Amino acid sequence: MKQAYILGLDSSLSCTGWALLDIRADRIIEYGRIYPPAKDSTYLEKVKHINDCIDIVFGKYKSNILAVAIEQPNSFRGGEVTRMLIGLFKIVQYNIWVKHGLTCNELNTKTAKKVFTSHGDASKELTVLVANAKFGLDLIFIEKAKDKMRLSWEDAADAMSVAYALRAEIAEDAIKALDASN
Repeated sequence: MKQAYILGLDSSLSCTGWALLDIRADRIIEYGRIYPPAKDSTYLEKVKHINDCIDIVFGKYKSNILAVAIEQPNSFRGGEVTRMLIGLFKIVQYNIWVKHGLTCNELNTKTAKKVFTSHGDASKELTVLVANAKFGLDLIFIEKAKDKMRLSWEDAADAMSVAYALRAEIAEDAIKALDASN
């Protein structure tokens, strides 16, 4: 029986989270974070590095990746940072389509979190805690920085939430199609 995965992505210029969700078993196969190559990297260097790292994941799992779920960037901030995030979002989608032949399924953050945590406005902390509970993981908190607690795996947990939300939409039909092809 062929393995079938959804690749979840939470694209960001500071840390892109990714996760592979097994459609049949509803479990996380692997997950990670992609940091910029250097703190002072240019925008183009960051975008290239993120796409290169995503290509490595595809190199390892391509025959099993059935779908890609990508979290839509928040555009409420406006300005240059938002334009750069939307650019990254579109470039990642294009790279996956051209190099790997898959269309990315865009998921709104609130929708993904509602499906994943039952709460559309779930905090990063709650998303991590739900990921730990659903998948038997041990995603941890890290030290306090700038008077805010930052989670070490929040980006990967967000990637898990979009993959999980897409699985809820397509799992039944995808499994039937896979079984029919065997």
